[in-house]
Amino acid sequence: MQNGSGIQELMAAETRASQIVAEARIGQSFSFPERVCYLGSSGARAAPRFRDALARPRGDRMKQAQVDADELIAAYRKEQEDAFLKSSSSN
Repeated sequence: MQNGSGIQELMAAETRASQIVAEARIGQSFSFPERVCYLGSSGARAAPRFRDALARPRGDRMKQAQVDADELIAAYRKEQEDAFLKSSSSN
């Protein structure tokens, strides 16, 4: 019955996720456990980044998201520009 217990774990995780979303929608505070368990043989993995992200005010998270996005865009732009320059110099 190992398959049945996996399904039960998945249903419990979905229920908890639904509760977190519902609490977030009505503005209640919630916290993540110290570790987040992922289904699979790898066991539990630490998730402090998620806890830290939720502890900061929304404005700070939005600013950090913008900084992260700008960095990704700059890296992608440089990669594409380098590829273009390489292809144009070989012609």
